[in-house]
Amino acid sequence: MILDHESDMLVVGEASDGLQAISMVGAVKPDVVLMDIRMPNLDGIEATRRLTTAGQGAHVLVLTTFDDEEYVLGAIRAGAAGFLLRTPGRTCWSVRCGRCTAGIRWSTRR
Repeated sequence: MILDHESDMLVVGEASDGLQAISMVGAVKPDVVLMDIRMPNLDGIEATRRLTTAGQGAHVLVLTTFDDEEYVLGAIRAGAAGFLLRTPGRTCWSVRCGRCTAGIRWSTRR
């Protein structure tokens, strides 16, 4: 998993689609949600919109391998705290998650 090597983070759940992600966030109350854009049943942008408008309290970081401006804009409009491009090499997830919990909106897209 993407966060297995982050010693200062605890994974409290994994979801295989957007509907399951929404349900899981309600049950486990995470601080941060890493949300993929492309998922079955409900895409990550709509799942993000539902989580943020429901006031679940979790900060959503949207991640994808697709460097597409519409995805970035859609994620931010949906209430995402940040947008991450999955790129080869190690990403400092704890710093990125810390930024979003501090209320800093950002993107790794260049």
